[in-house]
Amino acid sequence: ADYEEGTFTPTIEFSTSTSVSYSGSSRNAEYVKVGSLVHIQWNLIITNVSSSGTGTAQVGGIPFAHVCNTYQGHIGIMYNDVWSNETQKGYLPNGGQYIQLAPTGRTRTNLGVGTVTTGYFGGGGSYTAAT
Repeated sequence: ADYEEGTFTPTIEFSTSTSVSYSGSSRNAEYVKVGSLVHIQWNLIITNVSSSGTGTAQVGGIPFAHVCNTYQGHIGIMYNDVWSNETQKGYLPNGGQYIQLAPTGRTRTNLGVGTVTTGYFGGGGSYTAAT
């Protein structure tokens, strides 16, 4: 079976705007891929936010595209004090290399997480990729 370990650079993105501008003191992220199963974990420390984007919030830079049904790549947000809305879950859409963030109490059609500010943001989970 295929086995790989590595790191990736997570980014904060928005679906309709590329005007996100921030800096951080740490962007630690790792993955393990065994066959088609990928496990990721990351931690961002955001120290300055110049501008937030618009649309739905996403974590980009995921190492492999998700291959499966859209809602089967579940990701848990383990530590979050950067979003103005409570955000504890996310998913990878089929074919996507990003995590779509979903605030608590929101549905797939209402995903706004508000604005981003300084703080800590981390999480992890597993999904499937092409072998």
